[in-house]
Amino acid sequence: MGELPSLVLLPATQCITFLKAPNGLWWSKDNYPYRVVSKLSKPHSLQKATASDRALMPQFKGNFLDNPDSDIFRNSLFLHGSKSAAHVSFAVVFPDKTISFTLHSSCSVFTAEAVLFALEEISDGLQRNFIIYTDSLSVLQSLKSFYPHPHNHPVVLNILDLFNKLALRGFNIMFCWVPSHVGILGNEQADRAAKSAVVPISIGIPVGDLKKHVEMFLHTKWQEQWDLESDNKLHTLKPLVQPWPSLANRKADTLLTRLRIGHTRFTHLHLLFGEEPPMCSSCNCRMSVRHILLECPNFYIQRLQFFKTSSISLSNLLGITPHVQIFAFLRSINFYSQT
Repeated sequence: MGELPSLVLLPATQCITFLKAPNGLWWSKDNYPYRVVSKLSKPHSLQKATASDRALMPQFKGNFLDNPDSDIFRNSLFLHGSKSAAHVSFAVVFPDKTISFTLHSSCSVFTAEAVLFALEEISDGLQRNFIIYTDSLSVLQSLKSFYPHPHNHPVVLNILDLFNKLALRGFNIMFCWVPSHVGILGNEQADRAAKSAVVPISIGIPVGDLKKHVEMFLHTKWQEQWDLESDNKLHTLKPLVQPWPSLANRKADTLLTRLRIGHTRFTHLHLLFGEEPPMCSSCNCRMSVRHILLECPNFYIQRLQFFKTSSISLSNLLGITPHVQIFAFLRSINFYSQT
């Protein structure tokens, strides 16, 4: 069996050779080996256009529109996937028609990229030569670097599987990356069609997309619940539900956490023994982390010494990046060991 043709990208982009087994055959999803060789031939690195690259876009457009291979150019397809807060869609611009659909909101923009749909649409036609233009660099990178792994995006596997089948039937398909929003007509048409799509299409939702959707939903609910905890000591310091870095020193990290939640040995040990809470003899008020760090006049000089100001907030002292002198201050007032 002869080798399948490479997927070639047009000038100003790159050439991609898909996964090929050592014996020259192409693997289907049913017989992938444990090791698959991925080849890449590229005159330029496969990366998004930089600011300097975009300055050359008029020349790029000229080269693009003046492509001499007019027979193939007449069979070009332009793809675009779109995702916003409440809208996921894709569009395929054919030479004679434009097709666009909306997808379930849990689908990622990667899933929304219409490569698989485009291949399915051309599979039943008589024409065999196509160029598929997309502004999704991530899709092309995933196709050229794919290897069998349980966590790989299923859309990539399906695209490669269908591409191989079409190639065996004599299809000659080239993929071309084009920069977005630089005035390339087909790309602009696909972009507008995707954003204005209203007709839904039912497709299988990849587990990875659904997992991210559920995680985002739960995170939103968690944030909504946390927003109601306005009287919580930690909420003042950490209004957003998000991970914070830990300190390298475990003991220091533990003490910092106690300060953030307002529960220390000194201020809350009385609860274990059923005693009265400690009081500040100077201010005649209950001792608290806030009072010790910010309010008590007994520590005014130490605040000036370590914080360089007598007026500072808990967020500045105990926030995501704690004050570098916080522990030195605590030691100076003999509070470090009681935290």
